[in-house]
Amino acid sequence: MQEAKECGRRTREIIESDGAPDWKVYFYVSPYRRTLETLRSLGKAFESSRISGVREEPRLRAQDLGFRETLRKEIEIGRFQLSGEWNSNMNLVLVSHGLTLRVCLIRWYKWTVKQFEGLNNFTDGGCL
Repeated sequence: MQEAKECGRRTREIIESDGAPDWKVYFYVSPYRRTLETLRSLGKAFESSRISGVREEPRLRAQDLGFRETLRKEIEIGRFQLSGEWNSNMNLVLVSHGLTLRVCLIRWYKWTVKQFEGLNNFTDGGCL
């Protein structure tokens, strides 16, 4: 839990380093107990006014890999934004499992298999 708190702190620092005063976060989280507990600790770094929402996403379960296309569509239409409150400084945070996060990265950034094989899973509570 301490690692997750530290990850939340570092994530907030990264977001704040952009200098946007109106930034917010939207969390996508796997429904498994461990990731929900990780999110609870990670989320302590953010005031409720900075959290636009939390979505428990069953497609983020370990080795359930059909999530990327849906996420990309939701980003494009701003589905994670509150109605009438468009914010170009919205930050998405994925809380999931090592392999699932690696697959999201390879597919999102169109990395090669060789690049994928060079990736390591994050530690429990670790972050990018």
